[in-house]
Amino acid sequence: MILGFTIVISVIIISVGTGYAYALDYTYPTINQRLTEIPTYCAVESISNKIESSEMDEMIQKSEIAVNTWKQKLQNSEPTNKEFWDMKFKKISKNESVSEDCTITILFRDDPEFSGSLLSKTLGAFMRNTIFIYYANQESVYGDKWMDGILKTIMHEMGHTFGLGHYTTDDNDVNNKIATRDESPPSIMFAPAHINPDVRKITDLDVSQVRSIYGSYGFHAFSEQRPSEIIIENPTLPLDPEYPFEFTKISENTVKLFRHQDTLLKITGQVNNDLYMQGHHVFILITNPDLSTQVLKITPTRDGFFETFVNFNYKSLPGKYSMEFAYFEKIDESKNLTFEVEQTDIPLPSEIENLNILSVNNDAEQFFEMGLYADAIKNYKIVIKNSNSVIEPLYLNALNKIGLALIELRDYEKSLSYFEQVYEINPDYPDIEKNLENSKLLIFANGTPIEEKTELSVPGWIKSAAGWWISNQATDGVFIEALEYMQNKGMIGNYEFSNYSQSFVPGWIKQIVSWWVDGRVSDEEFLKTIDYLSEKGIIVI
Repeated sequence: MILGFTIVISVIIISVGTGYAYALDYTYPTINQRLTEIPTYCAVESISNKIESSEMDEMIQKSEIAVNTWKQKLQNSEPTNKEFWDMKFKKISKNESVSEDCTITILFRDDPEFSGSLLSKTLGAFMRNTIFIYYANQESVYGDKWMDGILKTIMHEMGHTFGLGHYTTDDNDVNNKIATRDESPPSIMFAPAHINPDVRKITDLDVSQVRSIYGSYGFHAFSEQRPSEIIIENPTLPLDPEYPFEFTKISENTVKLFRHQDTLLKITGQVNNDLYMQGHHVFILITNPDLSTQVLKITPTRDGFFETFVNFNYKSLPGKYSMEFAYFEKIDESKNLTFEVEQTDIPLPSEIENLNILSVNNDAEQFFEMGLYADAIKNYKIVIKNSNSVIEPLYLNALNKIGLALIELRDYEKSLSYFEQVYEINPDYPDIEKNLENSKLLIFANGTPIEEKTELSVPGWIKSAAGWWISNQATDGVFIEALEYMQNKGMIGNYEFSNYSQSFVPGWIKQIVSWWVDGRVSDEEFLKTIDYLSEKGIIVI
């Protein structure tokens, strides 16, 4: 049996901090989770076909090593009653049911499946008497050390089963530095977790913290029927679960990001009057969508109320955030909070005559680098519409970047059409052959056949230009330039064309073009019509 309910997330940092020049404050709180008996940890074989059987066997072995390591550390710290800190391990095969003697179950999953409470990139979690280990995320974070990452994540999550919270300091830069240096962090429960699993270890501080929770009676401390033969003179008493907050609250469950204004998230709470002591701070550990962390330290008012703000702008990471509150080295998991940050539709620049294409292109490039691919595509399309020539660098760059953005958005077929447009205009464009090949491979990998184009197939960019022309978003010159391209490619006859300044296209031709753009006329029929009209001099180019 165990007391309490908890959801705890493992974290990892990826950035490097700077130095500090003042005394640090740190917190290593306890949560309200308690074991009420000598625990048995049961590792269950996964039935997933996404993991090799040999890898599954190794993960089971790592689970047993984690249990035995904690057991050895705790028993070595006990001079007399080592059996008080006993732990058992059991393997549950994929064909077996979890037995009643399993205190804590260890399950292996490819990805987090509890989208309502967990971050998508989390490495592990402890909830409802179960440790979840997400091996796909381990591999993406730790690379070829992912199996060692699994071992250390199990050790970390076992700490939560004992009642340990996260160890952290009040300086985010220092936390980042600790997470990236070639030394062991102060605790296996350190948040953020170290980027190198090799240096993560169960420390003396961790052992001392577990012993402070259970006191002299070890894992018998919270048993409803403590063995009568256990008699200890002047025992160290265990720590009962406590509830440090009357409430915690945030102003918004969903934070909207706008391009030209900041958004403030208001955080408020009330410390329980029975626990409030003047001079003690509230620590708030925020875990970001990329699993980096930030720590806030707040001084409550004399009546225990606290309030602070977190600033978000359009550069902030979109996604789910979690928030953990600690006071006087105690956490009430039921008062932890989550919220989401969402990108809004960022207004696009108005299409006016004096539109600064360079500025729009710079915005598109910035959105692309930030991973805001939908907004990047919108801006690149404005660049395309307002470019003076299909061969100018901004035009080709916009086409290519839209293709790359569509790959990120998993729209592989559309990405291929944009890469084809670039290739048709300039086959020597940097990396275009590689982009074409990657796009085709992704389409093939997703089971979509690639149809071979006929000789009379018209490039997609020409149809796009035609669509802009018939809707008066492009001049006659843009459409004539497209016709010239088709002539150069041998799609229509080789006629003597005049300069752009003398070019004209009868307005009624737009009706024919609109039928083609809408798909009511095939490429072949459209080309034959244009060829005939050009030959007869009805269209002068």
